[in-house]
This record gives sequence, structure tokens and C-alpha cells, in this order.
Amino acid sequence: MTTKKSPQKQMEIILKMLEELTFTVSNVEEAIQDNSVKEYESENGIIVYTTILLNLKKRRHVFYRSAYTHYLKTKTTNINVRDNLFNPYYVVHPNDIEFFFETQIIILNLLQQLPPFKTKSFMAVFTIKLLEKDGKYKTYLCHVCVKKEDANGKSWILKIEAVRQPDDNFPTFRKFFAAPDDYTETHEQSLFLQNLQLTTQQLEILKLKMHKQSASQIAATFGISVKTVTTHYSNINDKMKLDAIDISARVAKAMGWIN
Repeated sequence: MTTKKSPQKQMEIILKMLEELTFTVSNVEEAIQDNSVKEYESENGIIVYTTILLNLKKRRHVFYRSAYTHYLKTKTTNINVRDNLFNPYYVVHPNDIEFFFETQIIILNLLQQLPPFKTKSFMAVFTIKLLEKDGKYKTYLCHVCVKKEDANGKSWILKIEAVRQPDDNFPTFRKFFAAPDDYTETHEQSLFLQNLQLTTQQLEILKLKMHKQSASQIAATFGISVKTVTTHYSNINDKMKLDAIDISARVAKAMGWIN
């Protein structure tokens, strides 16, 4: 039986994996000039408030449109506070600390296992609750992907985006895309979602809901009554163990079930 590592031990493992890298915060202007980052807004109107680029070649982090200055409870712009990978105890919810550390370790391990020129297809999605300036924790949906590879096909820029969610009861989960076949998920909620199967019609309803279609519009699309649509909402929420169809739709998109 594998012994569960404490958050402190997990932090040590992460730092050891990155011990040869020294990160500094580069300025936004430099990042924009070399086209490292671009500002954009998601299709459903939720702004990506944080973009962090982990540059393994130039050994730096770039913070752009940072949630650390917009929302999160920080007292300084010092890198040790701004970077929640190195000082997560300050902003990550205590209940999410172990999950956060474990997820970072898995991401680094999976990227090391992937063969050259395969890392560009890798993506990780996970949620964490972060402390904001009002003293309350809000859920952020984070996306991690490889932005650039070197000439040998090894990843050297990881792009991390955090999307602030409007719902307090958004579930904690993670999903790794293009992970090695032998990866086995151990997180209970993530494993539940991974094994969950929705019908084709349920997925279509979630897709339309994600595109901001109303119940009456969805009813017209399928030639059914609004009451039947709301019944589908309830069945989907029950199946996903969530209490709002908007949340179910965003989780479905994060899991890659709909686009």
C-alpha cells in the first residue's frame, strides 16, 4: 500500500523536480513583444484573469492580467508570494493544498514520460479555490498546456491559465489529456467524472447550454417541451452529482465531452 505524502513532502518533491531552474518575473511588455501571451476573452464571457507562462528555457515566469493583483489576497509583488507553485499556503484553500501539490507532481511526471514531439498534445485541467482580497475563497478552473517545444521536441514553455468561476459550489477535479496509457487516476471525484457516461442527447443539451441557449430554444431544437428540457437538466445534474445545469455544462466542457 502506497503511503500518502504530506503537503510538505509534496512541496519538497516539486522543488526537487525544479531544482535546476531559477525563475524570475519578467515584465508584461517583454512578454507581449515576443508574442508569448495574448489577451482574450472566452466565448461565454468569462475573462481569463491569470495567464502564467513557465519558461523552462529562459527560466522565468510571466504573469499577465494577473489574478494576484486583481482578485487574490496578496501583500506584495514578490515572486515567492505571487507564484502559488512556490508559496501556495498563502492563497490556496487548506482543503485543496494536498490536491494542488499532487496535481503539480503528476503534471511534471507525465510530461517527463511523454516522448519527444508528443508534449504539444498534452493538457491538464484542474480546479482549486484561491483566497481573494475580501477574505473569501473562489474557485478557479486552471488549464496547463505546452506552448512551445525545443528542436529536440522537449517542452520548454508551459502555459497556465486560471479562469475565475462564478459559482461557489464548483467541484474539485482534474483531467489529463494525452496522458500515457498507464496513468491511473486516484482522485475520487476526478475518477467519477472520468468513468461517467452521458447520452448523446444529454451531451447535446449541455453543448447548447454552454452556448447560452435557453430552455425554450433547446426545446425548439429537439422538438420537445420546455418541461421535458428541465427534466433533462435534473437528470444530467443528478448523474453528474451537481446542482446547477450551468455548472454541469462547464464541467462537461472542461472534461472534453463537449466543445
